[in-house]
Amino acid sequence: MWSNAPAVALLVASLLPSALSSPLQPNTSPRTFPDTSQWPLATVGKVVEQQLPDADLQAIIAQVSQANIEATIRKLASFGTRHTLSSQTDPNRGIGAARDWLTAQFKEAAAASNGSITVSWNSFIKYPGDNERIIFPVNITSVVATLTGSEDPERLYVVGGHYDSRNSDPIDYEGDAPGAVDE
Repeated sequence: MWSNAPAVALLVASLLPSALSSPLQPNTSPRTFPDTSQWPLATVGKVVEQQLPDADLQAIIAQVSQANIEATIRKLASFGTRHTLSSQTDPNRGIGAARDWLTAQFKEAAAASNGSITVSWNSFIKYPGDNERIIFPVNITSVVATLTGSEDPERLYVVGGHYDSRNSDPIDYEGDAPGAVDE
């Protein structure tokens, strides 16, 4: 599967390893694609025509499990807060616990990739004054999973996301901020 599937789809699948079909609740529902007749008409250029994913990508999408996406969200919410200033050393609460869990998820996908995926951290220190929400120096870490293309190793696909959260008081780094709904 790794050498035949489109690289971008594999990267997305690797970013949500727990979203793949669950042994707890296998995904047996058929996939339907959006009804494009309800999309707004283009006002510039030509009307966009519907283009469904090819068979390889449809096979990958069919493996995504709603139950596992929900389990991932619940797991991230279970860290209580993922505020940027929260604990980086507590193994159960705070942004550090979430960072470590995400790293483990990416490493699990990397282990199954036959060397196509590597996992690393990109960290830097953010200081007060750079942002009114930073009230003391804090280490900020991005968890990076890199997928090397099987057909074109020079091609690079970038998919990003954030795992931090805040409650209604943006500098309250101790209160719960589960971040399960991101608006």
